[in-house]
Amino acid sequence: MQISFYVLNNTNTASSASSEALLDFVCKLTQTVLKKSELSLVIVDDDAERLAKLDAQLWSFSAESFIPHALLLEPKSLTTEPLSSNPDTHHDTLAAATSSTNALMHNKDYLVELTAPVILTSELPIGFDGAVLNLAAQPLSLTTPNNTPDDQSHTTEPHQAATPERVLEIIAPDEVSKQQGRDKYQHYKNQGFELTYYPVN
Repeated sequence: MQISFYVLNNTNTASSASSEALLDFVCKLTQTVLKKSELSLVIVDDDAERLAKLDAQLWSFSAESFIPHALLLEPKSLTTEPLSSNPDTHHDTLAAATSSTNALMHNKDYLVELTAPVILTSELPIGFDGAVLNLAAQPLSLTTPNNTPDDQSHTTEPHQAATPERVLEIIAPDEVSKQQGRDKYQHYKNQGFELTYYPVN
């Protein structure tokens, strides 16, 4: 698994402009992931307001290209089965979901959400193995290279650790984001993951 850090070097410190610039970059990065790979993408953010803004921006970001996505407000009810990025396995996942006693599993809109190429949520789905863009303040709970769950993260329980193929982290120019980025980088490094760093001007 590769974990990539994108460090935004925009010197504009106005909070509204910084927030807009961050969401713009997230939309561009989302487009790049969808164009250059066949992986599904989950965007995780613990900021509900920013997640809602991103949901709106993904609909209108580019007139030339549509970014199909779904906003999941209750990620814990996603499914009791692992969510795979492989389109061939979506059918099995949906079958398991349909057989659940949870009424939400029988909702047509819910099934659409499960198969969306991009999913916006506050928590990483159990067992997801595609690409993850983490905007949350904390590092993700992942299965480490030695195949043991990472139990140091505050985002999910150890038994819910995921095994994504790639993780993307964004560090904004503000001091809070920079410190969170340093903490995440050290955390993943201590877990033995392969880390890459990309400055973005």
